[in-house]
Parts: sequence; C-alpha cells; structure tokens
Amino acid sequence: MIQKLTIIVLGAFFSLTGCSVLGPVETPTINIYTLNIPASDLKITYPMREKTLLVSATQANPELQSTDMIYAQRAYELKSFARNRWAAPPASMFSALLPQYLTEHGCFRAVVSPPFIGNTDWTLQTRLLTLQQVFEKDSSTIELNMEMTLLDNRTHQIIAHQMIDTKVPATENNPYAGVVAANRATQIMLQKMVNLACPLNF
Repeated sequence: MIQKLTIIVLGAFFSLTGCSVLGPVETPTINIYTLNIPASDLKITYPMREKTLLVSATQANPELQSTDMIYAQRAYELKSFARNRWAAPPASMFSALLPQYLTEHGCFRAVVSPPFIGNTDWTLQTRLLTLQQVFEKDSSTIELNMEMTLLDNRTHQIIAHQMIDTKVPATENNPYAGVVAANRATQIMLQKMVNLACPLNF
C-alpha cells in the first residue's frame, strides 16, 4: 500500500515538473487598429453660417457595437477576425472624428457633442449600418454604409436625410489592408456628410 502511494505521489510530482519545463503557454498577439484622419486632410473649408450644431453620438447596428473586425466571404454570413481588433467600437471612433471634421471645415459657428446640454440650432444624427471587409476570389473591398439625419432643433423638421454608401478596394487580401481601406472609406464618408451638412444654399 505504501509502495503504491509512493508511486502515485512521484507520478504527480513528475507531471507537475514536466509542465514547468515546457514553460508558460504563449498567447497569440492581438493587433489593434484605429480609424483616424491625418490633420493635413482637414483643410477644405466652407463659408461659415451663424448656426450651432450638436453632433449626436453615432449609433450602430448590433454586430458593430464591439471591437470585432467584421468580414464576409459569402452572402448573409458575417465573421470576425480572431487576432485583429479595433481599438474601440467603430461607431465610437467615428463619433470622435465627425465633430473634428466639421469644425475644421468651418461651416458652423460652433460644433459641439455630448455631454453638451446647451441650446443649439441643428442636430446631426448618424448611424453605422455596415463596416466590413468583403472577400472575393482575388480581392477584397471595404463596405461602409451609414445613415445621416440633420434636424432643425427649433422646428423639429428634418433638413436632410440620406443613406450613404462607400466602397474602397483593399490593396491586399488581409486584415491590415482592410484597415487602410477602412480609413480611406471613413474619410470619404466624412466628406460626404460635410457636403450634406454644409450646403451652400442654406
């Protein structure tokens, strides 16, 4: 009985020491990416009007409310990259970029965003509908779709409403090329929104 117990204890000991020889298990590297616009691309200006604009936080469809980077290889099926993530949910990053972009273009007397609670003339509401890298046989494309609504805070009427679609081809079939294309698509989207929010005939 004593001999049997000794064998069991020694077996457990060698099992533990064997694990320690192998060392800790390495965790896979997670690549973190951002959406951002270089300052040099924020120089186009419009005539300023005496209006103040509240830019509401960008809303998002359920699949875009996390830091997952979404891709598609066939219709109706969405997947996320295992080792690649956004630094923050895309809608959150877009919420930070849009007021900055509008401010730099100079078509409003002031551009503010939550938690601002003062009076403003107009409100800009946006919703992120699609941000995904679509893979085909030999290429991939970033699809960015958003909804924009511009409201008059005094009359509660809709000044402008539009669904905006942008597609930018990626230079390679990999996540990083998709990130580069997504940043380009974001810049195009921001410019389209500025063109709608800063019409020259208002």
